[in-house]
Amino acid sequence: MSGPSANAEKVRKEVAVAAQDSYATFNNQIRTTNMFYSPAAAVEFMKAPAFQQRMNLVRQFCFSHGLLGDNTRSVDDVAIKYPDGTVQGRSERVRLRFDAIYTQAVGPKGS
Repeated sequence: MSGPSANAEKVRKEVAVAAQDSYATFNNQIRTTNMFYSPAAAVEFMKAPAFQQRMNLVRQFCFSHGLLGDNTRSVDDVAIKYPDGTVQGRSERVRLRFDAIYTQAVGPKGS
């Protein structure tokens, strides 16, 4: 899907149709979306300290706008666990896990 090749363009057109979007709009979205075209890139992103900071912003936003459900009394009620074992929120309430084991396993020599 990446790059200027005819095959990549064909894939982007097919995805745009499947998403019920125009090719032009979809291409604009792709330019501003961080895609992981290799397992190593995904692992690097997941393990970066900035990722945990960004996800904390996401969970704070979701909580403050009531997106975590009516029964969520605290932002820590929906915890996130990261590849290094760090947990944001209450460790007994982990609901979102980022585990790099499988991504590393498909990379070159385990990435």
